[in-house]
Amino acid sequence: MALESTVPASCASCGLHQCHHNVEKVLSHVALDGEAWLLDEKWEEFNAYLLGLSSKPHVFLPWNFRFLRQPNYAWRLPKCAQVSAAPRLTLQRSMAMRSLALQGGRRQSVLEDFDRRIAKAYAAKLPYTTNKLIVWQNFLPFLHMDKTLGGRAYDVLLWRAPRHILHGKLAQAQSNYPESRTLADFRSSPEIVAAERVSLQAAQRIITPHRELAELYPDKTHLLEWRWPAKQVEKERTKIGFFGPTIGRRGAYVVREAMKKLDVSFVVIGKNLEAEDFWSDLKMEPRSFGVQWLDEIGLLLAPAITEYKPRLIMQALQRGVTVIATKSCGLPESENLHFVDPYDADALAAKIEALSLCKSRA
Repeated sequence: MALESTVPASCASCGLHQCHHNVEKVLSHVALDGEAWLLDEKWEEFNAYLLGLSSKPHVFLPWNFRFLRQPNYAWRLPKCAQVSAAPRLTLQRSMAMRSLALQGGRRQSVLEDFDRRIAKAYAAKLPYTTNKLIVWQNFLPFLHMDKTLGGRAYDVLLWRAPRHILHGKLAQAQSNYPESRTLADFRSSPEIVAAERVSLQAAQRIITPHRELAELYPDKTHLLEWRWPAKQVEKERTKIGFFGPTIGRRGAYVVREAMKKLDVSFVVIGKNLEAEDFWSDLKMEPRSFGVQWLDEIGLLLAPAITEYKPRLIMQALQRGVTVIATKSCGLPESENLHFVDPYDADALAAKIEALSLCKSRA
């Protein structure tokens, strides 16, 4: 006589597919086709891309209180969008930033920690029906590490160089200028660098307006157009200005070397965060950023090693200023925009002379 099995039946083995406990039956009517946008700082380029889509997105924002508007997070959304927010963390981040220096490793470390915390808050609110994500770059490595990206297709809003490339640029600059106080002030952990790199490789699409970044993933990059400010050509300008602040990655060292060769007066815009005597023996006029930061500037020197938010450079170009920059600014070539190597002081000096703006020689 055969013994009956004492193993209890399960939903995987009972064969009763019409049972109300059966997973396939319960979920048969559920559409796993939700789309979510995980956003942070408002960029007009990304906002125009969002508004150009016909989908019905679930949008995650740092801040969504209409009675207390925050311009940095005031995204314009489709009428059909569902909105979630993380106001408590956003307020904490804002307060933390006010207590920190405008530059430096500590600031970058705190910002990265808030990226992790906001990404976690967004992930906790994601409906299980969401199968497509459009992710702000800063959240990407943390969503990868906590498995939120697993099983989902996703695109990335890429606004700055991936960490493995950024670290390489900073390491090269530090090697060239070992005396710099700023070039080695912060690096992300190897785990975060690796997570970002892997998740960028696995992304379906990279979305960016930045020309140099678009070249990193040419087979899957959707290139956006920059949203330029209105033109505002002003009166004659004769001064040369360095687009600071005075830090290594802004090109301060190559500008200093070039201006020593030329021996001309110039304006340094922004604070000095390198050595106190960085501009000693040069005919330099300090100026703060503000409403009149471009007054009398006819040539703007912006040979940055890294530059990902070229808003002020765009403003200068639209106001009739000639700009010498590097391809790191991410802008397309134009009549008044000239590119140089970020380490070639001779080329920078020659470019300044060629533009015939050295009118105040000693």
